Amino acid sequence: MTKQIFDQRKAKAEAAKAALDAAKARESEMVRNELDRFHLAVEAIDRAPGLVTRAAGAKQAFRDRLTAHKPYIRENGEDMPEIQRWKWPDEMRDETGDSH
Repeated sequence: MTKQIFDQRKAKAEAAKAALDAAKARESEMVRNELDRFHLAVEAIDRAPGLVTRAAGAKQAFRDRLTAHKPYIRENGEDMPEIQRWKWPDEMRDETGDSH
């Protein structure tokens, strides 16, 4: 009986480790493909006339969040809470719930 309990616990631990390893390996597809809101905001700043110097602080803040994001995913196997909880502001949605 003791060996059976040990084997069950070992199997659960191995399954949990495999799931965490898979999550860490995949990282966030949006961030990896540079399609997340931080990369898009940096791109907009770079392309908008006159914004490069005026929005330098915001651009650095976005890059800082991206820098913190990758190790967080590797350690926790999921996006940072601020990214998971992010939603479009209500004023950006119409009656159907679609964003503009």
